[in-house]
Amino acid sequence: MREVRRSFALPPLRLAHASDVSSVPGLATRQASRSITFAWLSLFGVLLSLASNARSQVEWLRRDVLANPANTSDYDVTYDLRRMQYVFFGGSGVNNRDTWIFDGSRWRMQQRAVAPPARAGHKLVYGITRNHAVLFGGRDWSLFDDTWIWNGDLWTRVVTVTKPPARADHALAFDEARGRHVLFGGRDAQQSFADTWTFDGSQWQQHITVGGPPARTHASMSYDPRRGRVLLFGGSDGNGYLGDAWEWDGGRWTRIVTSSGPEPRRSAGMAYDRFREVQVLHGGVDASGLLNDTWEFDGLAWKQRFSSAKPPAAWKPILTYDLASQRMTHLGQDWMWSYGSKRPAYARPFGTSCGRPHAKPFTTCHRLPWLGRRLEVDTDNVGSNALTLLALGFSRSRFGAAVLPLLLDSEHMPGCALLVSIEAVEAKRSLGGKTRWTFDLPDLLSFAGNEIHAQAFVFDPLANARGIAASNGLTLGLGAL
Repeated sequence: MREVRRSFALPPLRLAHASDVSSVPGLATRQASRSITFAWLSLFGVLLSLASNARSQVEWLRRDVLANPANTSDYDVTYDLRRMQYVFFGGSGVNNRDTWIFDGSRWRMQQRAVAPPARAGHKLVYGITRNHAVLFGGRDWSLFDDTWIWNGDLWTRVVTVTKPPARADHALAFDEARGRHVLFGGRDAQQSFADTWTFDGSQWQQHITVGGPPARTHASMSYDPRRGRVLLFGGSDGNGYLGDAWEWDGGRWTRIVTSSGPEPRRSAGMAYDRFREVQVLHGGVDASGLLNDTWEFDGLAWKQRFSSAKPPAAWKPILTYDLASQRMTHLGQDWMWSYGSKRPAYARPFGTSCGRPHAKPFTTCHRLPWLGRRLEVDTDNVGSNALTLLALGFSRSRFGAAVLPLLLDSEHMPGCALLVSIEAVEAKRSLGGKTRWTFDLPDLLSFAGNEIHAQAFVFDPLANARGIAASNGLTLGLGAL
């Protein structure tokens, strides 16, 4: 990453005593939380012009791994967030009772004496609360209404008092906020369903809703942990393709109306990108045939994304989020593909903190520095209502003529060091042992790939003779969504 250089002179470094905040040159102490628009970054707009707003910032990359180890179709795959592995089960064809595990490098078949009967058109979804995957329904020569749990090693059938009617081609997602799997729609031999069910790990419960989504099959459904909502999109009602979007909040469905969005379709792959905090939808089927377009939904609007390469159109593509790579994974009929930002945001701590034993502040990133989004930085392990300064700079190697890190022993702060240059300073008081800093980053792609460095200073009369404790440093890499 390039290190940005300033084109104006730095003020001399001078550290205040805890009792004399006003002696810090140019510092306006603000005790109420506010956002910084980073107007001072505009000085570098011309110098850092790397891309125009029209240039794509996402990419699809093919992986040299087969997406379908059983050489079947109409299977399902889920991603186990704790064990960081993919779980594959079933499908249409001769291998439709197989369980496979992908650990990031190869597929391994799991032969178990107890396993669900062979099937296709089922749903398999991992739930992080109970650390297992739930399989429901599907079809073979008949329709299924059974529930199975995969715990990472073994299959167990769960017998419930009540359960959804037998069906296939339904939607299933895991609602992390309420710790329940959510099932919607699907069909049996006579009809399509418009019912909503939740599963708490032992029992199914039907939710009678008014004004929810109409009956459908092959809808896409995924949970958004940032907003605590399950998103449902599209499907087929037997007469045509649907393009409506709905959200489930644990008690009711709400229609999501946007000015634009994906064309009506069924069988699209959809999953939540935890790294970039957007729902990603890809492909599916409409009246023209198989699709391979990509869309993102941030909770407010849909946005179509373009990439020079992309997976070939496939029947019922599956999308999952891969925690190990922090990218989306596409599983179709040929190879695995991964999807994500060309220039991802990141946060990397460096250096050490100083202060009283067991009261040394540490600074972390609560929400990553994506351009056009709100950056959130936390300084923890600080006293109640403690005045805290956050220094922001473009360098962690030099501050004017001084070489960083700059030891502060001569400032009566033994063991402390200045770790970042100081281009901007924000001051506020802590709340509950934490100070949270919020910054609205400009949506300027020319800044993508550059770094800002942060370090916090906490006024603590018991920290040292100067009365100031210093946190570690934090490098923030500006990413483009």
